[in-house]
Amino acid sequence: LNFKSSTVIYHFRPPFIRSPLHHVNINGILYEPKVFSYVTSADEDVYRIGNTTKGKWILSFMLIKNQQTEMIMEILSSRPNAERQNIVHRYNRIFKKSLLDERENFKSGLMKQLFEDLLTDTSILLADELYTAINASNLQKTTSILIDFWGGEFDQVETAYKIYSTESIWKSIEKKFGESVKSILHCIVETRKHETKQEYPIKGRGGKPIVTNTVVVEVFYDLMNVLDSNNDVGQQLGERLCKLDSFQFQKLNMIYRKKPVRQFGEVLESRTSGQLHDILLAMYNYSINKPMYFATLIHDELHKELIDSLTVQRFLIFRSEIDLHTIDKLYKVIYGIDLSEDVKQKYHGEYGNTLLKLLKKREIPDIFQHSISILPPLVPLIKAVKLDLFYAVCDLHLVQHCYLHSNNVLIEYFLTSMMKSVIKCDIHLQNP
Repeated sequence: LNFKSSTVIYHFRPPFIRSPLHHVNINGILYEPKVFSYVTSADEDVYRIGNTTKGKWILSFMLIKNQQTEMIMEILSSRPNAERQNIVHRYNRIFKKSLLDERENFKSGLMKQLFEDLLTDTSILLADELYTAINASNLQKTTSILIDFWGGEFDQVETAYKIYSTESIWKSIEKKFGESVKSILHCIVETRKHETKQEYPIKGRGGKPIVTNTVVVEVFYDLMNVLDSNNDVGQQLGERLCKLDSFQFQKLNMIYRKKPVRQFGEVLESRTSGQLHDILLAMYNYSINKPMYFATLIHDELHKELIDSLTVQRFLIFRSEIDLHTIDKLYKVIYGIDLSEDVKQKYHGEYGNTLLKLLKKREIPDIFQHSISILPPLVPLIKAVKLDLFYAVCDLHLVQHCYLHSNNVLIEYFLTSMMKSVIKCDIHLQNP
């Protein structure tokens, strides 16, 4: 805010908005969240917040303060970043004061920090998380942030990073992790700046990414030559794989899986070492099953001896609605407990309730309720059932692929070892 006489001049930078590619689930279905009118919806929210303060002389002071903070958090926790930033902007214009002034009405430090985060543009929060991760030499966290950028997202975060450091992101990474790590991570980010186009990206009907087979096949044969070497091939693999986006990586994995050898993830596990090993496996797991990748990260964070509450709440703030929905469903399959239940067990009271609201920002359309495939990292392949005719009743949350062939029918299930004991699939000899 710049003050000139009695006039407030606003420099309102466009808020950080996630790429549409974050709204495509792992079945290729595009989810388009409802976008509310900036002026109308924001003004309604602003006046709802403002009206909670008008009756403060009617009831006791403490009761009004509790009602006010609950109302504010109810609104902010159910809105995506762009809408939250518009609320902040409109509140300043209408009431000529900052919504951040309400921070003092929150009792706990956790709630104050969460309130601040919800008022802060996501690009600034991501820059803060990235700065903290780099300076703590936390390669896993650094990688998890960088590989999740699409289109112009990184450029916005790079601009915000200047708030925390006079160095560029890449200079900081080179100092902490070395030139080879910097070059691979930089290549990954640059590759993802070119957003993958989709065929028929119609809401609810799928948005199959357009993947050029020629590029993927060229990389595949190049990798075969690299893997013929007996040396640690991490750097050479990294230089080639970083040029593929996650959709191309999936295609590469499908090509590799047709060979009568180990899965590609197992090759990365055994043929690489050190920091590049960690980056390449993160690329693999993120590309093959993004929800599984993030479910594992949040589970590990929640079950640390000393939980970093800031990391947990920002994890929920950063994710898109469809990401959170898919992660929540997948979490129970992997760990036997809903993510929301796990969060509830770790955090109580007003803070815990607000985190749960962040986890379920919006109601997800029905088409996404039963479209979650489970393809975990380094999955064993189970080939089952050869029958002339068959009928299968399967739990779709556990089955990733069924390949049906004429003559002898072959069904291929891709399951985790944990699921083998719980899979329910009744095969009957009858017409398909």
